[in-house]
Amino acid sequence: MERLTEHDHRLHARALREDFPYEVERGDLVDALAAIALRESMHRHIVVQRGSRIREAMEMGATWYEMAAALDHPG
Repeated sequence: MERLTEHDHRLHARALREDFPYEVERGDLVDALAAIALRESMHRHIVVQRGSRIREAMEMGATWYEMAAALDHPG
């Protein structure tokens, strides 16, 4: 997450005007590609863990309504 934040800060700095009064490091293509790759890696990890967490919650007694709420689905 820290690496992603660093890339994102540099990419956001690209939107600052050229005469911005403070020295900033502006992002480049490497930052953009790294941010994409890091987000995809995080997404895959979250998706893989989702089923396990659902099963654990159900084993601990979660109701379908609680599960729907946790998944942000209308119940």
